[in-house]
Parts: sequence; C-alpha cells; structure tokens
Amino acid sequence: MTDLGAVFSNLDGKLSFTEGHSIAIHQGLNLKNNAGAGKARINPDVTMTSLIRMDVLSMSKTITAAGVVRQLLASGLTPAHGIRPFLPASWNVNAQIAQLTFAHVMTHSGGLLGDQSDFGQLKALCESPPGGTLGVVHYQNINYSLLRVLLAYLSCPLSLGWLEARAQTLLPTVLAQTVLPTVTATMYADNIQRNIMAPAGIGHASIGPESPTNLQAEWFADAHDHLGDQHVSTNPILTCGADRWNMDVRDYGRFIAHLINGSFSPDPWPTMRDTRAPGATSALPAYPTGDARLGVWRFQAPDGTGNFYGHNGDWSDAFTGWMAFNGGINVTFFANSTLGPTEQERMILDSWLAA
Repeated sequence: MTDLGAVFSNLDGKLSFTEGHSIAIHQGLNLKNNAGAGKARINPDVTMTSLIRMDVLSMSKTITAAGVVRQLLASGLTPAHGIRPFLPASWNVNAQIAQLTFAHVMTHSGGLLGDQSDFGQLKALCESPPGGTLGVVHYQNINYSLLRVLLAYLSCPLSLGWLEARAQTLLPTVLAQTVLPTVTATMYADNIQRNIMAPAGIGHASIGPESPTNLQAEWFADAHDHLGDQHVSTNPILTCGADRWNMDVRDYGRFIAHLINGSFSPDPWPTMRDTRAPGATSALPAYPTGDARLGVWRFQAPDGTGNFYGHNGDWSDAFTGWMAFNGGINVTFFANSTLGPTEQERMILDSWLAA
C-alpha cells in the first residue's frame, strides 16, 4: 500500500521552488492530506493554503469533458456520435467539420486549431476547413471552447433550436452577437454546476472571479474595470470551457475523487478513461508522455507498467496538476510560479513511485 504521507512529502519537496503552492490528496471520497506553503503571487500578504482559490487553468478541460460525456450518456449517445446536430443551425458548417465526432473534439484529434475562443471565433472555426490533420493530436484550447457550445445544445436542443428559429427572422444581429453566446455559455455553466459540481458536494466553484476583495491568489482589476483572473481580462463566461473554472485545490481534488470513484450518474469515467484518440497507434507513448483520452491523459511508469491518468494546466505565472491512481486515489496541486523543469504530471507520478 502506497504511503500517502510520503507521496505528499515528496510532492511538497518538488514544489519548494514555487512562490506558493497547495496540495490535496483524496483516497476514495475522503480528503487524506492537504496543506499550502508560501505566499500568493498577486498579494504577498496572503498565505497559500488548501482553501485559496485559483483558476485551475487547462484542468478545466477535465471538468468540461466529464460534463459532456455524462450528458451524452444521459441522452443515449456515445462520444462516437457526430457533433453537427449539436452546432447552431444558423452556422454554415464546413463539410469536414460536420464529420467530426465528440471523441475527435475531446481528444484534440479533429484537426481544430486555435486558442480559447468566443462564440464568433467558434463560428468562423466551424465554417472553415480544419487547419490540422484528422487523427493527429493537436492539443488546442479551441476544442474545449467548442464543447461549451456543444454541451448547451446537447442538453437543450429544442429550446436553442426554437430560439434560433425565432431570432433569425426578428433579430439576427442580436442573436449572433449577444443572445446565443450568452445563453449557450450560461447553459454550459449551469449543466456543469447541476450535474458535476453539486453531486460532488462543491458549492464554491465558479467561472472567473466573484469578487476582487476576497484576497484570492488570482484577482486583479484593469483600467477598464474588468475583473478576472491574472491572465485574461475578457468576460470569462464567454470564453470558458478550456479554461476559467475557479476553485480551491480541495474542491478540485473532490471533483476528481467523485469522478474516478463513479459518483456521477450516468458515470462518465470509464468512457473518459478508456476512449483513445481516434486514429491513435496501438503503441502507448513512453514515460512520461501521455496518451490522449477524453479530457484526460493516460500515463505509465518508466518500466512501462501502471495505469495512471491526469491532466495539467499552466500559464506564464501559474501551473496546476492532478493524477489518479489505483485504489481510487488522486493527488492535486496548484502552484504560483513559472513552471519548473519537470512536467506537472511527472512531478506527481515520480512522487508516487518514490513512495
């Protein structure tokens, strides 16, 4: 049995170079270890603890994928289903894009290229041929921005279809510029809150900041009174999906604990864990490289053994990581600093293997 205290100590040592970091380890649904060290980057008067909220960065993709796969299963569908019926009818979708499946988008293997995007950018993306190669993994944020819209249409296709049909004849400009972007983003966030966050017992997750006075690690206000996390000043709900979920490390670890221990209904984890990128070769990549799944990556030990899953996130001045292990255990950390010389998942996996 792996010594979780040793895992915690090992990881804490690997993160000692950061300005501040927080760690949580869950076994089953139980929080076994948690702590923080150092000071929050933005406000040196704030001590990092396991209750300091941060943008979870690209680990938002795992949240989005869990919501999408759960909704697919609830709708009697699988990730092999095509995305075209769940894109706005008013979009003139390119024929190659129309052939993509949810699995293509969630594994970054549909040739879609671009950063996190708003509704107009997603429309332009879908009305043009893909810039990358079908069946080749191009890790691109725009895939998960697109899933924000797909989840909205997946969960409420009749309502959004009716809205589009009415607005096309009445207020097409307003529809394109304000109504659908806001409605689809709100539906995405509501679906995640109701079906993922609430069942996991997470009541304080949000998209972007709630208040600049909370003395959180990431808050800022720019000259235009935009309130947001440190790296993006646009309205967070209109560009979320690939990024922008905000919570503390305990809550993120709680989400992973409920995910890998089968607490959601329908249970998305087996599908997320076992679905490889369409077109992937039979050989698994060597340590420490991961194999693309649905919102997660599969990793193995240096000797080629093991069955470990995780995801990371990073920006110029912050990075995050989580990994899941046998026995329903997960290890999660947030850090305030530029990324060190070792990949996030490798820090966790090496800490686990050394214990």
